[in-house]
Amino acid sequence: PGYAPGCVGARGPGLQVGFEKAFRQTACGLARAPALTVGGLEGCATFSPTLAMLEIELNKGIHRFLQGASFDDESLAVDEIISLCNADGRSFLQTDHTLENWREALWQPGYITRGLWRDGATEWREAKALLDRADEKWRALVQTYEQPEVDEGLIREVATIVERARGELCG
Repeated sequence: PGYAPGCVGARGPGLQVGFEKAFRQTACGLARAPALTVGGLEGCATFSPTLAMLEIELNKGIHRFLQGASFDDESLAVDEIISLCNADGRSFLQTDHTLENWREALWQPGYITRGLWRDGATEWREAKALLDRADEKWRALVQTYEQPEVDEGLIREVATIVERARGELCG
């Protein structure tokens, strides 16, 4: 696969590709490199829509992390903290501010489950279930896809512009 950021040597979705992609995509994100391809396996010779679904989720998490934290009056909520110091038995979880803002601070993955380690067999079943969820998602998207209506006049206009550009650029 060389150094192409979206290409790894793994042959299928699973642990190997997870490690390879997570490293490469995080490194590219930290380097502010251009967007990566998704779904590439075997040095990008093979496309996996299941892997693409998982990578889109990974990229959302990396993007959210790289946005960093904001430190303004709204995010710091100093007035809210002061009011809680004087409150009897209330916590930040019971405030309107938390209710309105907590989702902004968290990455909420759609495929990854969070919880405590149980045992090896259970964890392998969970890994398989994760792949199954991603596989079901892309298949559902394909099943529910509807071809958009396209204005034929607009298509002809774009074709005319492309032909004119070819003539000017290619001679």
